[in-house]
Amino acid sequence: MLAATSIQLRAPERDELAALQEQFLAAGGQVDQLAITDRLPERVGKLRDRVRTQLHLSRNSRRELDRKDKDLSQRAAALAATGLGSQHIRKKLGLGPVAFEQFMARHGIQLPGSRSA
Repeated sequence: MLAATSIQLRAPERDELAALQEQFLAAGGQVDQLAITDRLPERVGKLRDRVRTQLHLSRNSRRELDRKDKDLSQRAAALAATGLGSQHIRKKLGLGPVAFEQFMARHGIQLPGSRSA
């Protein structure tokens, strides 16, 4: 199975890919659009220009914090399983370097290419 994005190709390569796709479709092939490609691109810019959000917690919010921590750990484990580098994972989770290392150690998540202790 061959997958390519026409955005990253030069004009002759795009034309060749379009011709191959036409042949594939004419032979009864089918092209599926993946849902992940429907995402909006991540914001670009300086960190200080981004909108800051605050988490307003009630007095009895320990369960809420535990749920958010569990959700974040599942997301971190999924990102680590994809093989992304630690810097990319850290930025996607929105954690600083120290908090990221502590978070990953606390949840026992192994980063790609890291040595096991």
